[in-house]
Amino acid sequence: IVQLAAYTPKENFQQYIMPYMNLNPAARQRHQIRVISIGFYRMLKSMQTYKIIKSKSEVAALMDFLNWLEMLVAKQP
Repeated sequence: IVQLAAYTPKENFQQYIMPYMNLNPAARQRHQIRVISIGFYRMLKSMQTYKIIKSKSEVAALMDFLNWLEMLVAKQP
């Protein structure tokens, strides 16, 4: 399980990254998250709340993070 996250006093960023493979039983139990498939789509689902956890591929998550960093630099006086 990978979560890309960053924090500043005024802004924050957080994004889960979808694993390529399904989680093994030990990882599922430890993190209380499982990979589910609905049609052609794979999603992370919390086993505690039964809610879908928003996740992206590593390329999409990294691009979002880099865009967030560029936005922070642009906001600086």
